[in-house]
Amino acid sequence: MGLLLDDATKGEQRVAVISGGGSGHEPMHAGFIGSGMLDAACPGLLFTSPNAVQIGAATEWADRGKGVVHEVKNYTGDVMNFTVSRTTPASKWRRCWTASSARLATPAAT
Repeated sequence: MGLLLDDATKGEQRVAVISGGGSGHEPMHAGFIGSGMLDAACPGLLFTSPNAVQIGAATEWADRGKGVVHEVKNYTGDVMNFTVSRTTPASKWRRCWTASSARLATPAAT
């Protein structure tokens, strides 16, 4: 598993934005990390979505104290794994939203 984080804003309390997807499309995810863009990227294996455990670790790692938005592309595996990660009972975060081209942003179940 690989995670990347924009260190320039590491200490700020704000909503973090992460995205991820299968590797092999570089610099698809890591290329969008920066000020005013993604805070972190969660890549999966070659042409494979990151799994829910990887996404959960990335979410927890990137959280800046105000919640996390998952920016998810309209690929079935990405949508499924980001949703599972966000809604699993083991989730430690309660302020996590999904923004997807497939649907409107939805808050995590509480």
